[in-house]
Parts: sequence; C-alpha cells; structure tokens
Amino acid sequence: MQFLKKHITELCFMLLLCGTLWGAVQLIVSGHIFNGDFALYIRQAQSIQYGDMQQVFSDMQEMIAHSTYQRYSPILYPWGYPLLLFPCVALFGINYFAFKIVGVICLVGAFIFLYYHPILSKERFRMSVLLVLALLTGNIFYWGYVNSVSSELPFFCFLMFSFWTMNKLYALKEQTEKRTILYIGLGILLFFTAQIRTEGYFLFISLIVLQWKNRLLGWRFFLPYASALCIWFVFTLVFPSGYTEHFEHFKVVTLTNLLHNIQTFYEYPAQILYIPFSLFNLFFWVNCLLGLYISSRKLTAESVYLVSTIMLLICWPYDVIRYWLSLFPLCFIFFIQGFRFMCMVWGKKAGKWVLYPIIGILICSVWKVSIKYATSPIQIYTTINPNVEGESAQEMYAFLRTNTAQDDWIACGESRSIYLYTNRLSCNISGEVSNLPANVNWYVEFLYRGSYLQYPHGVIRLNHNRFQQVFCNQDFAIYKILTP
Repeated sequence: MQFLKKHITELCFMLLLCGTLWGAVQLIVSGHIFNGDFALYIRQAQSIQYGDMQQVFSDMQEMIAHSTYQRYSPILYPWGYPLLLFPCVALFGINYFAFKIVGVICLVGAFIFLYYHPILSKERFRMSVLLVLALLTGNIFYWGYVNSVSSELPFFCFLMFSFWTMNKLYALKEQTEKRTILYIGLGILLFFTAQIRTEGYFLFISLIVLQWKNRLLGWRFFLPYASALCIWFVFTLVFPSGYTEHFEHFKVVTLTNLLHNIQTFYEYPAQILYIPFSLFNLFFWVNCLLGLYISSRKLTAESVYLVSTIMLLICWPYDVIRYWLSLFPLCFIFFIQGFRFMCMVWGKKAGKWVLYPIIGILICSVWKVSIKYATSPIQIYTTINPNVEGESAQEMYAFLRTNTAQDDWIACGESRSIYLYTNRLSCNISGEVSNLPANVNWYVEFLYRGSYLQYPHGVIRLNHNRFQQVFCNQDFAIYKILTP
C-alpha cells in the first residue's frame, strides 16, 4: 500500500502510455493516402542512401517551376525527418508500416519527456502534467497522426526532448566544466530539432532567454550556439537547402488572413476536446493566458517558444491544425495552471472540488470518443484520396514505368508521388489547356477529384484531339498528350 501511495502517479502515467500505444497501433493501416508531404520526405530519405541529394533538389526545382500551382511544396524539406526515415528506407525500402512505427515511438517518447520534464515533474506541477497527459494520450487527434508519414510527431518528440535537456542542464543556474560536452550536445540537439521543422529555431531564442534569466555568462554561454553553427556548416556542405524559398509564402499574407487565422486558432481547443460549446474556447484561452502569466518564470523556455511560434503561425498563410500538434501540450499545461489558480481562489479544498470534476469530465469525454473511433472499422481511403499501395494506384504506376521514357514529363495533381514511384519528372497542371507546358508528355487524371490540381473532367473530353486515353481503371485514367 505504501508503494502504491508513493508511485501512484507513475502507475497512472504507465497506464496512460499503454492506452496511447494501444490506440495508436490500433489505428495503423497499410499504405498511405495520396495527399500529403510523405512522398518528398521518403524521396529525400532515399537520396541519402543513393547519394543523389543534389539531383532531387534540381528535379524538384524543375517540377515546381513547371507546375500551375507552385506553393504546394518547398523545393526540399529540412533534412531532420528524412534522416530519421533513412534507416527504415535502407533496411526495408518503401515500407509504410516501418515509417508509422517511427511515428508511434516518437509519440510515446514525447509524452515520456513531458512527464519527466525537470520542472513539470516537481510537486507543484506533477498533478497538472498528469491531467494534461490524460487529455492528450487518449486523444484521437494524436493517435491519428501515426497514419501519416509527416514531421509532426518526430518534431513533437524532439521538441519535448529539447525542453527536457535545456531545463536539466540549466536547473542549477550555474555552468560547470563537467557539463561542457553537454552544452555542445545541446546545440546539436536544438539544431537537429529545427531541421525537422523550422519553427524549432525558436528554441535558440528560448535558450537565450533562459540563460539570461539565470544570469549565465562566460565562454560556456556560447557553446550551444557554436556547436549548432558548426553542425549547420557541415549540413550545408552535405545537404542542399530548398526550404528557405518557402518563406516567400509570407508575401501572400493579408490582414484578412491574419484575422482568419486568429479566429481559427481560437476555436481549436473545443475541436480537439470534442466540446460542442464554443464558449469553452473563451474559458480555455483566458485560463491559458493566466497560467502563462503565473508560470512563465518557472517555464521560461516553454513560454518563450509558445508565444513566438503562435505569432509565426498567425502570420503564416495556412491555418492547418497539425502545426499545433506540438503546441497543444504547452497550451494545456498553462490552461490547467491558470484554471487551478482560479479554483484555489475559493480555497484549496473547495478549489479541488471544482477543478478535478471538470477536468475529469473532459478526460472521460476524450477517451470515450477515441476508444469508440479506434474500435470501429477504420476507413481512411476514399475515391478522392485512394491508397498509394492500392491495386489501382500500383497498376497506374506500373503502366507509367513501363510505357514512359526516362526523360518524359508526367502531369498529375500528386506530382511528388509520381516522382517517388516512377522516377519521372512530374508537375500539376490546371486552368486553361492552352497553358499546357510543351514538355509534358503524359497526363494522369484522378477520376473522382474534380478540378483539384487538375483539369475538370469535361475539359479533357472536349479536347480529345490533345488527350488520347491509353489507360483507365477504377480510380485513374492516363492520357498520352498529342502535339496539336
């Protein structure tokens, strides 16, 4: 009994982790949807194995230049996630189950680093972080991302690892000679995290503020930045960078876009907690801001990172909820802290009777929805977004590999997957047929996608003198483009 009292939170945490593992693995399905960034991540991982990184850079540069819609992709993504996929690609080839297991490991790892955070694991925060983990480990929003070969879960894991390391190293508010190698390692860790997703560079701002708050000066102050700079120099020699041009997206940002992002982000808490009352969002953000105010001195690095990244996302022209995957844990920690503070105004005992029942209801609601979803038949593939490893997709790829020349261009709304599976250059085309690039030889049509990154079906039929159908199955049609 004494053991249970002493280790009750650890036992609860282990149960939550088991629930996460069960839910995440339960949702894994074979293959992958066509839409997404997966194809370029995998191709970049292959290029590490084959040593053709520069060729992939040149190919993607051409593919984007010839596409009608050019903001669908950077030339290359940062190399952190491809490096994580590289062992799987080298050992198993294109194996989506292996890629998804990497996601499961990263999800579990992120929750472990969050629970054992040097500050959050202390008595003041222990119950708060356990409540946050109860809300997130059983959330279908997190489970569902194991089916996506994308950088969100790896970044979440390395972000939590970075916070754990920063707070562990600087908890004593002094820099010792014995830790010199650890300061160097911290710089490498922060740089690698930023190479998974570029918002990770805000970690360096968090580190500066953390060092300044603890009054840490001297030559060891610069070690993390010096090591990060050295590894950046090595990276630039080995890996071509194609992500910086992605920041040209800021050129399309307008005031309307900013206001739309703020409104969209405001509504996220109720969405991921499956609460039908929009008033909950106001309740959440008020408590989150209060928690941020009262906890920022203890959670300095986390506060700086959260505020900096939210400001970036407000200015970013896309309101995609997956960008928030690594931010929600921080938001929820501050929300719990703020709500707890408000409840304790009524007295410690009375406050607990308000705090725990309300959070308990939220936890039960989240787990109920997630378990119901995980135990239901899983159907993520549709006629609009079929499986890249499905029979119809593989037939389409096989036809293209067999009947096209190496230097042929293939027009397709999912050009990166065509490039991955056929090793042919590809671009998306839409709009007027008169704008069809002269170098394009083939056209792949998604039969059920309408005009999304492709010509409407009626346009193809009206221009039968330009498009000669040579292949068709239940999901795709392939046309040979004829010279007028």
